[in-house]
Amino acid sequence: MSISRNTKTVKLLLKMFDKKNQAIPVIDLVSIFKKEMNKSTVYRILHRLEEARILHSFIDKDGLKRYAKGNQ
Repeated sequence: MSISRNTKTVKLLLKMFDKKNQAIPVIDLVSIFKKEMNKSTVYRILHRLEEARILHSFIDKDGLKRYAKGNQ
């Protein structure tokens, strides 16, 4: 399944996951991209990417929600 709108902001987020190649806490993503997009946009894109099964999320041992590339 693919994401219908592959905007600049979507590409920025996906590039970060390709670069890091590890699970990233959502609070880090909000902070990293605060100049490019607001918090709501980050959450909306992450949700769409998870629905498209491009990313998956989980809660880590510290209670932080993390996103990673790959299947659920």
